Amino acid sequence: MKKIILIALTITATLLIAGSGVTLLSSFSSVHSYNEKRQETSVYICISKNAVAYHVNQNCRGLNKCTHEIKNVTISEAKKKGYRACKICSRSYSSN
Repeated sequence: MKKIILIALTITATLLIAGSGVTLLSSFSSVHSYNEKRQETSVYICISKNAVAYHVNQNCRGLNKCTHEIKNVTISEAKKKGYRACKICSRSYSSN
């Protein structure tokens, strides 16, 4: 196990020294920026005690079953309220 960690550290150091580190860091930065923007993406939630998912598509068949108020919130707000991504409409949005 220690040998694998040492090899990984050596490869990482080599990449950083060779200049590829800038590419790796900018890729990480891009992913981080994407995730931050995604957290602020507007989604829909059904305000019901039985509702469990947030929806990226307002016309999702799961959301259409809602007989209560539908509210527009950010993904981060939906997650704070205990909602998870809808298995129907979130599939086409991204891989969660």
